[in-house]
Amino acid sequence: MNGQKYTPPYNLPVIENLPSFWDAWLPPEAKEKMLTPAELAACWNRHKDIIRDMYAYYMYGPMPDTSGETLTYELDTPAITEVILDDSYPCGGLPFRVRKINGTIHVSNEEGQGSFPIILTLPEEITPGVGIPIYSEMSWMGGSSPNADYAAFRGYAAVSWKPGDIANDNQNRDGIFYRLYPYGWEPDTQTGVLMAWSWGAGKILDALEQGMGRELSIDSTLNILSGVSRYGKATAVAGAFDERITVAVPACSGAGGMASFRFPSQGITYDLSSVGYFQNGSSMYTMSQNEPLHVLLSPAERHWFNDTVLKFPSAQQFPFDQHFLAALMASENRHLFIVAGHNGEDWTNPPAMAYTYLAAREIYRRMGLEDHINIHIHENNVEPSADFGIRRGPCPNHAVLAEDMVYLLDYCDYHLLGRKDISSDLSDLKTCAFFEEVNWDSRFDPYKYLLQPQVP
Repeated sequence: MNGQKYTPPYNLPVIENLPSFWDAWLPPEAKEKMLTPAELAACWNRHKDIIRDMYAYYMYGPMPDTSGETLTYELDTPAITEVILDDSYPCGGLPFRVRKINGTIHVSNEEGQGSFPIILTLPEEITPGVGIPIYSEMSWMGGSSPNADYAAFRGYAAVSWKPGDIANDNQNRDGIFYRLYPYGWEPDTQTGVLMAWSWGAGKILDALEQGMGRELSIDSTLNILSGVSRYGKATAVAGAFDERITVAVPACSGAGGMASFRFPSQGITYDLSSVGYFQNGSSMYTMSQNEPLHVLLSPAERHWFNDTVLKFPSAQQFPFDQHFLAALMASENRHLFIVAGHNGEDWTNPPAMAYTYLAAREIYRRMGLEDHINIHIHENNVEPSADFGIRRGPCPNHAVLAEDMVYLLDYCDYHLLGRKDISSDLSDLKTCAFFEEVNWDSRFDPYKYLLQPQVP
């Protein structure tokens, strides 16, 4: 990453509308002729490192060179556990058994060393030598979740790990990552916490590739990474920077994740009757405040990024927007699955994530990869509450819900495993309530053609 080639943030022009993806990276010779999807994809593959480098310099900091690392892992004896999920899952109330395995991953380089725990959840019975997919979840508390159990019920492995074990969620720049890659004064040594957590996701893949996958009959090339909120931001970053990630599931990621910086929705009223929202006698929902840039750059959150981003006077001076980040996942064997919620998710700005989806979908379509980008905006119609019980609390939709998991694993069954006997209508993942005529925003107009049936 060469910071000298970049314009200082305060000297960048204000770009009020969504920056043009094509102007940012498509070379002049490609603009002068119509490229086939294959030619465009090849051109993109030659230039996507430019976009990654720009994000690394202006926002997230670099993903370090890991060639000097040594990684080992340990696995405890499996324990058979009976699980009964609640009725929000298709198998709710049905007892089934899974294997739980506690493990530890050790990483070192010439700067330092560290370890972090993982919890693996696997089906009780696995056919030896037949690699199964794995669902990797960034866990708030470090334990496994009902989603991990449901993945095992569906025949997937799952691994749960706590990003806070990788890098502390504060300005201390401490944790395993920073012991190996100390935060310095120069831009190429200033890796933000979101990128550090992304590095942690990569260590799971490293362990699988170095023997854990073979030992547990897991196919590391069929992996899913999921995270919610700040971990959703990190999931988006990991998907953009680590091309080994097969399916990235950034959930409720908001600003700095999948929400466009240039699509405020505060004060706009939406009709959410089609998704089952009905509270206080109405299906109408008015968005309150979206997370602004000054909060992202406040002492509470600035550690997620590098120091350079602190110099931006306005989000409209970013030379990119988050459809660029989404486009970095556009590849023949990779998939983006954006998850968001309606009720209570105003801060994360779900309409702006829908905007990012549309703008990025144009890129995927032109590359012949339109099936590889998806969005699911759920609504559980639970009234926000001070009760922090399951699927309640002040943000009842701020999660990967059971319905998201059903769509996700059906999608993966179909696209990764070639199974056709799925229950979900995957066309649901190409639209959302914000694209309905009653909710249509004129800012969507350049992409309206994407929602029309294609003419053969």
